Amino acid sequence: MSFSFPRKLGVVIGFLLAANSATGNAFAQQCTPATTTAMPLNNTTVICTGTVTNQNTPNGYGTGVETGLTINVQANATVTATANFGQGISVGNG
Repeated sequence: MSFSFPRKLGVVIGFLLAANSATGNAFAQQCTPATTTAMPLNNTTVICTGTVTNQNTPNGYGTGVETGLTINVQANATVTATANFGQGISVGNG
């Protein structure tokens, strides 16, 4: 049995969406590039899309030590922390 290209593409997209749903992550709903305390970003442009929650727990994004970031939160996007002591965006010197 042979599948046409549109059908193959639909199967691949369906598989990716199912895998994404199983992991609980949403494509493009994050701030990129990612940052960590071990390797904090510096002098970089960050783009946040979708609903970002606790990407850098307890903060929505950032560890508090990054410097020189330009952070673009796209239209209809949010960056939030759910912990009482967390911040939506936490950088050392943005």
